[in-house]
Amino acid sequence: MQGAGLPGVCPVCGRQTVFDFPPDYARTMGDALDGLGQERATVAPGAFLLRETGPCRQCGAVNRERQVAYFLNATYGLSRPIRFPDNGFTLLNGEASGVLHAHLARNKGYRCSEFFGPGHAPGELVNGVRHEDFQALSLPDNSLDLVITRDVFEHIPDPYQAHREVWRVLKPGGRHVFTVPFYDQAFEDEVRACRDADGQTRFLLPPLYHLNPVDPAGGSLVYTIFSLETLLKLSRLGFLPRLWHLYDPQAGILGPNALVLEACKLAGT
Repeated sequence: MQGAGLPGVCPVCGRQTVFDFPPDYARTMGDALDGLGQERATVAPGAFLLRETGPCRQCGAVNRERQVAYFLNATYGLSRPIRFPDNGFTLLNGEASGVLHAHLARNKGYRCSEFFGPGHAPGELVNGVRHEDFQALSLPDNSLDLVITRDVFEHIPDPYQAHREVWRVLKPGGRHVFTVPFYDQAFEDEVRACRDADGQTRFLLPPLYHLNPVDPAGGSLVYTIFSLETLLKLSRLGFLPRLWHLYDPQAGILGPNALVLEACKLAGT
């Protein structure tokens, strides 16, 4: 047996398909559930594995990409997968590659960006791709209906400054829909690294790096793993935050870490 094929309908491409999870995905789910409630250093290791697996045979979207698409389709009542009405709706995606990006790019008001390093100015085009630092976005106030980021904010030295910037560029009632590594039973963020006043990185815990399509060799340093504290801090910034735990095997969404966060900019703030 090469894998555990689950039939269903993909929230990204909208087609009947099969999701190819690893043969031992059921055991992986069990290990992840057993890990819940343990020390944060060992919480649910299998949960993070399941987020990146189960590609759709039609479009290749994995579990985590489907989670965001599923949430967007349901929240905005979209009749076609992640296709927003052509009525001036504007959105920014914090990545410029991948399956989800390719489908979102069909929307007229779509923008995307990557972070290419501190040597570039916000809004600069680098090999045809827009550079943005979420700590200092180049976009005007109240200009976007939706911001999407997938596992971006853990790599930002000051993630709550980045949330302030997202709040600034969103229209009242606009949303930031995002995923991050998240300890859903912990009350304080795990700050693993920070920047000193002179701009030097200081490690508070052993360095942890994630894969980075812009820098495959070097990867991206993880500064923060988030927790329930995130919801409180977002509320103080003027958002209405929500944490959604999704589960729909027919959409290829499963696992104890199928989490999507939503931060809605309150009108009048």
